[in-house]
Amino acid sequence: MNCLSWNCRVLRNSRAVRRLKDLIRRESPNFIFLMQIRLYPHEMEAVKVKLNFSNCLYVNPVGRAGGLAMLCKDELNAIVKSYFCNHIDMIIGDEGSMDSSRLTGIYGQPETHRRGETWTLICMLHEQMNKQWVCLGDFNEILQLTKKMLGWYEGWMTDGPLSVRPIGEWADGHDM
Repeated sequence: MNCLSWNCRVLRNSRAVRRLKDLIRRESPNFIFLMQIRLYPHEMEAVKVKLNFSNCLYVNPVGRAGGLAMLCKDELNAIVKSYFCNHIDMIIGDEGSMDSSRLTGIYGQPETHRRGETWTLICMLHEQMNKQWVCLGDFNEILQLTKKMLGWYEGWMTDGPLSVRPIGEWADGHDM
């Protein structure tokens, strides 16, 4: 399974669509998870056709922000389990089969005081099924403070319950 995740920050202009098409041509993904697309359903349908994908689950933006899409190739059996404004969760393959796996696209809460909600969601989704799991997207989190280039970042975020460290420790103890 080859997946591509892209935070578009608006997919409305033709240059962004061309860049995405070039990326698809190079990488040949089976699935594409798009975030921050800010498109109306009919616009996303047109993009889906331009990208030569047959299936698309679209989640409307909330106000002027957000919007998600999961595109997949026709030959793959994908069963949507849940979706909301910040995630799309699906089973790939026959749900009862041992060969099936799980694919979840996440767009983490951009507001710092709500970042814990993203990790709560991931833990909740993990508890729902015991399958091989690919979890991708933009978690809106920093793994290393040395990677932070611009802007203000509160020091307590690296030590508190909202940091990535607890989820990393949690993931070490789980077969993901």
